[in-house]
Amino acid sequence: MRVLVDGKEARELVPGEQSLAQVYRELVGRLFLEGRTVVAVVLDGQAVTDEELTKLLDGERAPCETMELRTLDTVELSRETLTEVLKHLERLRDGLELTIDHLGRGERAMALAALRPTLEVWLAICEAVQKVCVLVHVDLTTKMDDRSVGELQQSVIDTLGDVQGAIEQEDWAAFAEVLAHKLLPSVEPWEALVISLRDRLETDQKT
Repeated sequence: MRVLVDGKEARELVPGEQSLAQVYRELVGRLFLEGRTVVAVVLDGQAVTDEELTKLLDGERAPCETMELRTLDTVELSRETLTEVLKHLERLRDGLELTIDHLGRGERAMALAALRPTLEVWLAICEAVQKVCVLVHVDLTTKMDDRSVGELQQSVIDTLGDVQGAIEQEDWAAFAEVLAHKLLPSVEPWEALVISLRDRLETDQKT
């Protein structure tokens, strides 16, 4: 079996030498140390889905003739991810303002409907920023713009707990208060932190 990385021959496996999963893990680890992140796996010309990759790692994937790993520079990938996070934070602010507007007009069902995808975006943002920190070796306790990723994540978790509590108790005044004075104002420090992290990566890449 041939193993390629970004179209270039990485190695060739003989039958019985190593499993596909072993080779994949070995190469991913080596590439990570070289500053590259695997973004796609292609087996015999077919891109592998997340479900198929899980089967591959569990040893359930049938043998193939060629495995190719496609990579991107880890820092560049992280910077692009943070740029996308900033766009999602803008949408997040819009979603929160829409929810607050619905509550102000007494449209509770519409407020809850608007809030649901907004909360999903919050969780995706927290996860994306945490993954970037892991990729570029930034500790979650590192202060950036006076706050750390860990602190902001915990703040979001605590505030979402307040939101859930207000909804469960049908305390709509408290619900509106938490959204307007806790959750919405927390968007700005997240934006500042993401910009600081992205600027740090740009500086590190130039040095």
